[in-house]
Amino acid sequence: MRCQNKFCIYQDNGECFHKEVPHDENGNCTRHIYIKISDEELKQRKVDSVDDLQYLASEEVKRHRKNAISEV
Repeated sequence: MRCQNKFCIYQDNGECFHKEVPHDENGNCTRHIYIKISDEELKQRKVDSVDDLQYLASEEVKRHRKNAISEV
């Protein structure tokens, strides 16, 4: 059965591997059981993700500037 919730413990590569979990008429899992993650770890992961996005954005700006300069 399909499952797109990557935080469900029964999801693996877009598939639900637990046969007893209810699914809707389209085959999608309807009862997700989520992994346990502490509030502190969640906060840290959010900070890390924001840092990653800011880094990627700054790298994109650098590439754009470099391309603009080389076109002049």
